[in-house]
Amino acid sequence: MKKLAVLTLCLVGAAIADPTGVAAQCSTGTGLYNTDANLMVGDIPGGMAVHVGQQFSVDCTEAQLLDVTFRLTLDSSLVFGAQTCLAAGDTMACVLMDTDYNELLRVEQLVTFSNGTRDVTFDFSDRTYGLQAGDYIVGWENVTKSFAFFARYGDSHPGYMHVNTDGTWAEEWFADAYFSVNWDENGVPVEHLTWGALKADYR
Repeated sequence: MKKLAVLTLCLVGAAIADPTGVAAQCSTGTGLYNTDANLMVGDIPGGMAVHVGQQFSVDCTEAQLLDVTFRLTLDSSLVFGAQTCLAAGDTMACVLMDTDYNELLRVEQLVTFSNGTRDVTFDFSDRTYGLQAGDYIVGWENVTKSFAFFARYGDSHPGYMHVNTDGTWAEEWFADAYFSVNWDENGVPVEHLTWGALKADYR
């Protein structure tokens, strides 16, 4: 049964004080520590495509999404037929979605390692999308046609892990992704807004 309590080692909407004294940063996640299990993701041997996402909740409006972190394990020695593991120089992506899996934001970046386990952070701080109160999903994608090992944990977070297999999404009730999401409840900085967005705020 899905736990409804706030997870241990997770600050759900908890504020971290900044030097100005204004409560700004909020975060949620499973706590990026001991790896419990790995899920093979991406274009995996046998022709199947697997992507993953993790649901989380925001309790404020017009919040600035700052960053998302996942944990990956890569092994350049693994080759299955013509399929190789994700490696340095390949492209990966983090996608912010609504709960109907509609893409809202995307950040792509190059992989910087080929072997071992690392936390990978995607920077959204220069984007102008304002998070509203409600539920979202942060998803992981291998843009380069390859596979990787995505860290997951037991059922420890109020939101569900979501798995996309060959284009079909399903909720994973008994596991969560290793993830961390940070946002600023003070909103999108004015310097990041377009003139059109600024005008819209005052109409």
